[in-house]
Amino acid sequence: MAAPGRGRGESKNVQIIDEIDPRIERNRQAQLEAASIMGRPESEIPVRGRGGFRSSELRTIPENVITIRVENPNGSRQIDILANYVPIIPMPNRVVQMYRIDFEPSLESESQMRFLFRTAARDLFVKQPIYDGVHECRSGQKLPDKVTSVTIADPRDGQEFKVKFTNTGTSTYGSEFTRTYNMHMKDFLRTLGFYSPQVGLFVHPDHYDQVGPEIMMLRGFRTSANMHDGKKMLMNLEASHKLVQRQSVLTIMENIRAEQRGGNLQQLLLTALTGKIVVTSYNKRCYRIEEIDFSTKPTSTFDRGGKPMTYVDYYKTVHNRQINNLSQPMLKVVPNNQRRRDEESRVTLLVPELCNIAGLTEKQRNDNRLKMDLIRASQVSPNDRVKHLREFLQTFHGNQDIKEQLNNWGYSYGKEPCRLTAHVVAMTGYAFGPTCREPLTNYPRADINSANINVTALAVLPEIKKMVIIIARNQLREKGQLCNALKDGFDRVNLRINNVETKDITEGDSPNHYITAIRQLPADTSVAIVIMQSQHKERYDAIKKAASVEKGLITQVVTAKLMMDQRKARAAAQKIAIQVAAKVGGEPWWVDIPMKKTMICGYDTYHDTAKRGRSFGAFVASLNMRFSRWWSKADSHDRLDEISSQMSVNLTEALKVYKTFNNDELPERIIIYRDGVGEGQLEHVFKVELQKVKEALAGMKIKLTMIVVNKRIGARFYMKSQADGSFQNPPPGTVIDHTVTREERYDFYLISQSTRQGTVTPTYYNIIHDEAGFNPEIHQKMAFKMCLLYYNWSGTVRVPAPCQYAHKLALLCGEHLHSQPNAQMDDKLHFL
Repeated sequence: MAAPGRGRGESKNVQIIDEIDPRIERNRQAQLEAASIMGRPESEIPVRGRGGFRSSELRTIPENVITIRVENPNGSRQIDILANYVPIIPMPNRVVQMYRIDFEPSLESESQMRFLFRTAARDLFVKQPIYDGVHECRSGQKLPDKVTSVTIADPRDGQEFKVKFTNTGTSTYGSEFTRTYNMHMKDFLRTLGFYSPQVGLFVHPDHYDQVGPEIMMLRGFRTSANMHDGKKMLMNLEASHKLVQRQSVLTIMENIRAEQRGGNLQQLLLTALTGKIVVTSYNKRCYRIEEIDFSTKPTSTFDRGGKPMTYVDYYKTVHNRQINNLSQPMLKVVPNNQRRRDEESRVTLLVPELCNIAGLTEKQRNDNRLKMDLIRASQVSPNDRVKHLREFLQTFHGNQDIKEQLNNWGYSYGKEPCRLTAHVVAMTGYAFGPTCREPLTNYPRADINSANINVTALAVLPEIKKMVIIIARNQLREKGQLCNALKDGFDRVNLRINNVETKDITEGDSPNHYITAIRQLPADTSVAIVIMQSQHKERYDAIKKAASVEKGLITQVVTAKLMMDQRKARAAAQKIAIQVAAKVGGEPWWVDIPMKKTMICGYDTYHDTAKRGRSFGAFVASLNMRFSRWWSKADSHDRLDEISSQMSVNLTEALKVYKTFNNDELPERIIIYRDGVGEGQLEHVFKVELQKVKEALAGMKIKLTMIVVNKRIGARFYMKSQADGSFQNPPPGTVIDHTVTREERYDFYLISQSTRQGTVTPTYYNIIHDEAGFNPEIHQKMAFKMCLLYYNWSGTVRVPAPCQYAHKLALLCGEHLHSQPNAQMDDKLHFL
């Protein structure tokens, strides 16, 4: 019979939820993978608890760079902002002793490990040390022996455990102290009543927004301490949230049973719940449902300490929880984000009555009204974010237990978030048509005025010889109205098409009907517009596979529902016309960038949703002097080290195309914006990927610049209004390149977008190689200007256009094609 845990004689096959930690083994596997890629033997990998490899010590400032900060920005205005960072006033000349903690017999229950550790530590240390809940402990006190063991009896059953403390060295002020601060902050959050439903996130059960009758949006923080400019330690406090169902899993199962309209009930339950994340009500842990065990009930027994025990008695004894429904099936789950090789050893049994689903059900995902409610609830204004942050700091500093801990360790936190000065780069101009040049002066939004597109047409109009409009049977009645709406959009931007034909699908609108229609199109078709009734993934995938992979044909999928909406049809038709023009080689607009003979590239990745472990990487490169024509290539990869080889090959091919496009001349410089890099992958990109790119350019006398772009960051910035003193979003073009930037990096934050609701998210740029010798201000302005060149949006985007194009191509391959596009479209933005 399945058992609730291991370590005291229970079965090794099944574990109750509170007695396994989802993070114990994952970090070791990440370390082994990173070591393998970097060529390190396993013996050189340090033993660590949670956190895995960190890149905080990796210095990525290019050797030839002298100035990495803008002292006197040219043509920029300065603004005062508040950042969601809090200063850490460091320990004066402190040395921290580091200990490895081992338990005999071994344990997997974090709660049990914490209890035994605290009990043992009280006998050894004058002041309570920091413990990560797994194998690492830190203290200001050095024990007399290198190895010290304490025997503790579990008060629940009397079983004895040996807790062993092994001194592994000392930590001085620097990168290793970062881990100490992070470990301590987690303890402080627990002291304040926060709990961690998933790695890195702490939420409070009393801090939530009710979204509809069924969903709670629990609010909390993600925290991270790091060394920043001037060797200052700062703690980042990023507001975050977690969606949790108010109803238990049992209630959801009963609702499915009540709504059943035939079919196998067990199969319906499996379909609805398998793969869902659940949170336990008794210890707030997250797990993924792998299966439902219909043969096991709460009254079933397991062996605990050599004696049979029912799950009912176990939960009453251990968690003080009464199980009311004694006939409910049990959930077989695994800790969230954990995938162990030994499938049997990781199985856990849960009681549906004591679990809540984290996230949305399928029914809720299809509820558009609920989606809008969730968007509104998640869009917290800058003023509210600052208010919540200050309230947290006030509670933090007012807690007596935290005060004592900080006094014991000899350091403190600032009482206010960091204040600093940012600069807003001067807005650039853009151009439409052959002679028109308009300044981009609307600071609040940084949007391109669509009226200018109407008047001046596109910057470069493409030649479209033949366009075919494919219309399925369901839309044939509205055929004339749909075609006229599209024609109006094309006319508004002066986009002329030599020959427009329609192809009716009279048989139906299944995916196969669309595939057949595309295969039957004439060979001289330049572009096909496919009209579907509404969004439908299966049909969309079929259309794109047939056109982009088999035929090498550019397509634009349009929904009839949108084009029949009189309020939206006119604007939508114009956007479709611009999108089609860009796809077939036109140039909707261009930005004044006085940097000639330069090729700008972007790279991003996207997981393949059809094959576990496989991803697609997309490489995009500019072809002309105005950075308005692009070449692209996508490749699949199963391992991180494959990216570097693919990138260098694609760069070499892009240079050949560039040379053909520019009268047999190569660029003098190349700028690569590398997106999709996690913190743990930075070392690989810096030491392996960059080297491969340099080797590909060997002997070409081309100056290389490589910049890592990161969207998933915790930094947020707020500007105080001069009118009413409230906090609002800084304007597009805001650059922060000091104080909260990293000591060992040539980096900056750029706010390139605007938003009417919620808080704008900055983008982080880390310049890891720069042979061009640009000063920091040129890099900052260049990044902002590149955010204006994405032709699927009449304004700025979060990342430089080549990164956004690379993301779109990688997404198309990973989400829809599951293959590479036809190579004959490589010089077109067919994926837009």
